[in-house]
Amino acid sequence: AYIEHEVEIKSGNYPDIFAENMGRALEEQTVIFYQEDVWDMGLYMLLGVALVRLGFFHGQIRRSTILAMAVLGVTAGLLVHTWMNLGLYRQFLDPVESRYFLIFEELGRLPLVLGYLSLIVLVFSAPQLRRCGNWMAATGRLALSNYLMQSLIGAFIFYGFGLAMFNQLGRMDILFVVLLMAAFQVLFSLLWTRYFLHGPIEWLWRSLTAWKVLPLRR
Repeated sequence: AYIEHEVEIKSGNYPDIFAENMGRALEEQTVIFYQEDVWDMGLYMLLGVALVRLGFFHGQIRRSTILAMAVLGVTAGLLVHTWMNLGLYRQFLDPVESRYFLIFEELGRLPLVLGYLSLIVLVFSAPQLRRCGNWMAATGRLALSNYLMQSLIGAFIFYGFGLAMFNQLGRMDILFVVLLMAAFQVLFSLLWTRYFLHGPIEWLWRSLTAWKVLPLRR
């Protein structure tokens, strides 16, 4: 019944979708955030600060060490999360009823974070992969613009006021949508940063915080 209700709402018009999402979003950004998310985000922010202090992002750690962190982190994280997904599929690890679900989720998430960060550092530091690093850097400079753009594109593709594809695509179809959107945003970011100093939303945000119109064109 819940799934049928979700499909009905998401396939409808914008006011109905807004009304359905409003209560959930308000709860997530207030009660849930201050009870749960602030600790989660805070711990990972402190992890990032520690890595900066250790010189992880500035070439002060040996490349072999970072490579080992990448291999071990991604391997361990994927093994744990693969086991979790098998548990969900075979219905012996319920995300609602099982107290172990969140524990194993975090046990897999932390090594994955360290592994992915190590891969990013390797990409930026390797001369052979420098172009790929430049693509990532351009996309990161438009982080807020890309975040909002992705939400708008996704809403248009899946919600009823757009193409109404919610609950209509298989996993491989969704993977294709994700890859296509990612490629588009990387290309958009590269072209934008060639002519402009800031992303469109980043420029607006910084102009508001500086209380003056900042230069935009290069």
